[in-house]
Amino acid sequence: EAAEAETPVTPEEPVEEEIITPELSTLNQKILFACSYFVDKGYNQIHTSAIIGNLLQESSILNTTELGDNGASYGIAQWQGIRRTNLDNFANSQNKLASDFQTQLDFIIHELQGSGEYGGGSHKPAYDNLVRTTTISSATRVFMELYEKPSIRNEDFRIRHANEVNDLCFSD
Repeated sequence: EAAEAETPVTPEEPVEEEIITPELSTLNQKILFACSYFVDKGYNQIHTSAIIGNLLQESSILNTTELGDNGASYGIAQWQGIRRTNLDNFANSQNKLASDFQTQLDFIIHELQGSGEYGGGSHKPAYDNLVRTTTISSATRVFMELYEKPSIRNEDFRIRHANEVNDLCFSD
């Protein structure tokens, strides 16, 4: 008897829409989730606060579908060009949406510490320098200069955001 040939199953294309779970419906909930996420990945409170402070400058409400620079930048870190393409491909490789909040956090870790396809480790110098910092202001500055690389720095706002994150996530 001839066995029936199986038809290959192709995954459906993800629909591009922002995912907001009830637990992450407010900005503070997103910040608290991100703090917990980075701490779980081994980042200390200074580095966690600095990263999220920068993200708040890039996307004031941590909107995963935010467009900036006349539509050229996307997401909570305002990725553009090859980095945006890498985010999309990374998300697809995980069977996730590029607009998913945790997927964007995962992609930050992938760029900072990962390896392989889709920009893995492409920002390792940012990570290496970040983990050597000992203050929120220096950590925020390093992440801004080596990871975000903004055309408009707004350094004071980034540091203020990082201190606010630190107060929210790590104060007793």
